Amino acid sequence: MRADLIYFMFLMIILTLATIEATYRKPPFNGSIFGKRNNVENDSSGRAIAALCEITTETCQAWYQALESQ
Repeated sequence: MRADLIYFMFLMIILTLATIEATYRKPPFNGSIFGKRNNVENDSSGRAIAALCEITTETCQAWYQALESQ
């Protein structure tokens, strides 16, 4: 019985290590050691959020004005 428990624990450790190794991935080498960084800043997400905020503000103002006038 004790040998079965030791075998089971050993098997669980091996399976855990195999799972950890399978999920590990090296980061891509993009030449950052030599200062070749490719940082392209796209402000499209900022513009989209600003547009959504503007639409929301206009809609809420119109809605509150309609509620107050009633």
